[in-house]
Amino acid sequence: MPWSQGSLALSLALAALVGISSPAVAEEALPATRDTSAEETPPQRPLVVDADVEFARPDGEPLHCDIYRPAAPEESSARAIPSAERQADAVPKRPAVLLVHGGGWASGDKWTTAGYARAFAEAGMVAVTINYRHAPTHKFPAQVDDVRAALAWIGQNAETYGIDTNRVGMFGYSAGAHLVCMIGTLSDAEWADVAPTTRWEADDPRWKAIPRICAIVGGGAPCEFRTLPIDNTAISYFLGGTRRELPEIYRAASPAAHASSGDVPVLFVHGTSDLIVPEASSRILYEAQLACGVTSEYLALDGAGHMLAYLNPATRQAALQFLTTRLGLKP
Repeated sequence: MPWSQGSLALSLALAALVGISSPAVAEEALPATRDTSAEETPPQRPLVVDADVEFARPDGEPLHCDIYRPAAPEESSARAIPSAERQADAVPKRPAVLLVHGGGWASGDKWTTAGYARAFAEAGMVAVTINYRHAPTHKFPAQVDDVRAALAWIGQNAETYGIDTNRVGMFGYSAGAHLVCMIGTLSDAEWADVAPTTRWEADDPRWKAIPRICAIVGGGAPCEFRTLPIDNTAISYFLGGTRRELPEIYRAASPAAHASSGDVPVLFVHGTSDLIVPEASSRILYEAQLACGVTSEYLALDGAGHMLAYLNPATRQAALQFLTTRLGLKP
């Protein structure tokens, strides 16, 4: 389905998904139960999980993360050890992955990525799952800024959790994939392009705390809003109006609009039968990155829909291989 035609399908699907009058319906974008794709086999190594750690408080609203990491030898018998009780210099440096959940930017929770987080941690990474502010109460770019805040928190707490800030990746699905692709395509952008995507000032110290991102996995990613029907209101709850009313916001919120040679390489995963987000919406960014010389990759899951692609073991295996390779993790 060409994107010029598929854009209408995307807008209608999103309208049905999140509900123009009741965005809470967006729960349908997420698995109805916890992702268990990475929990079908026994853990390869003991893990430590720090749950509900506050990483930011924008406008007084606390945002929390869960940190999954391989247990150090002295922790292998513990379920979890509070970070304040750990000795930072005793924790080995490991690559980290930030995981961002889906839900139409209007719902969802960090627990829906727990299966992936455990798989990444069992492979030797520090996996951080986050919550972020939801539309329509909080419109774009609040969600992008929350992901940035989580990255800054990782940079600021790298010693505590044994994170190598030279080896940081990201994983997102659906709306979460859109957000991580925004970070990846803006990583080398000039301030004039970044400014419409943030409420942070240019001299905010958090910018310097954000580590360089080395690799991204984006599944079912909506990457192009500039071709949506000009008066369609399907994602107005997220962007604040229609494309006719806010053309520059629609451009700013489109990862494909920011594609350049300095983009972070992405593994795109998309079901060919996805009726929520058409496959063409991620391919347009993938092809733009290839044209710029970015070494992104694409995995099309034949016949898979939006949710089944997320739960497909092939998605997890491809994500693991891509991240371990790009983050320099030894098998």
